[in-house]
Amino acid sequence: MPPNKPPRRPTRASTLRERSNSGGAGMLGRGAPGTVPLNRALSKLGVCSRTQAARWIAEGRVEVDGAVVRDPDRAVRPETARIVVDGAEVGAATPRLVLLYKPRGVVTTRSDPNGRRTVYDLLPPELG
Repeated sequence: MPPNKPPRRPTRASTLRERSNSGGAGMLGRGAPGTVPLNRALSKLGVCSRTQAARWIAEGRVEVDGAVVRDPDRAVRPETARIVVDGAEVGAATPRLVLLYKPRGVVTTRSDPNGRRTVYDLLPPELG
């Protein structure tokens, strides 16, 4: 680094990493490795936003492994925990790989304002 440049300021991610490594109360340091706060898990699973998840958790609408949880910062492993919201189990959808030959003239987008055919028009209804 040239001598006339000031040192870089730490990023939020590096600050959180340092806190988690030092045993502080940073978000990454709240639980065991591989865990995330419950409200974040619900958000990442596509159920709702973190704010909405925090509300639902505080209202007692969320269960983890059969027990009602009221702390949105409760550390969970989304891939192994059984998370239930309002009686319905939530979880990540099983990923599917779709191989598709895209013919010339078909555009790769969800919808086209010009009315051209899209790759979604080529998929069966259950995948589209």
